[in-house]
Amino acid sequence: MSGVTHHKVQSHENDWRIDKWFKKNFPDLGFGRLSKLMRTGQVRADGKRIKPGFRVAEGMEIRIPPIGENPNAGKEPNTGKGYGSKAGKKHSEEDRRFIRDMVIYQDNSVIILNKPPGLAVQGGSRVTRHVDGLLDCLQGDNIERPKLVHRLDKDTSGILVIARNSPAAKSLTESFRNRKTNKIYWALVIGRPERTEGTVNAPLDKEP
Repeated sequence: MSGVTHHKVQSHENDWRIDKWFKKNFPDLGFGRLSKLMRTGQVRADGKRIKPGFRVAEGMEIRIPPIGENPNAGKEPNTGKGYGSKAGKKHSEEDRRFIRDMVIYQDNSVIILNKPPGLAVQGGSRVTRHVDGLLDCLQGDNIERPKLVHRLDKDTSGILVIARNSPAAKSLTESFRNRKTNKIYWALVIGRPERTEGTVNAPLDKEP
């Protein structure tokens, strides 16, 4: 791209997060670089500065600076040190879409995933597809590979927090370890409980 251009938001893109809009229209632009372009005012919406959480609206005009070619295109991802044999693994486009579709929030420190039931967080006996093994797909332009800081059971759906760098991983791990993180679990029950709160002390049984 040789100069500044302007793109109008289409009707089907209404209320998209700005990072999703760029991922769809400029897939080679990493989130880290996009954040820098917004922070420096090079990406704007209707002439105004915007932040990573911004949502676009139909008809809005997005200012696109000279992006050029992705400097990391065609290169193996830089996975950092100490991440084992998972680092550098090549994934299919289906795997990349699968893990990217789980992302509901992302900034320079964390990635928040909405994990579906049936997907393991880490590998194990006879487990070939798991979140940890797909994190390379979310590395983007970052030097470090994304890192798990907590787990959910395979059959549990819900929010999974991923650290994008070592300082974030350390802070989040300590928060989970020291129980400073507030967790809310929702469960489906048969019938209507007589009380709105209390403690259930009974064994669980899997659905046949």
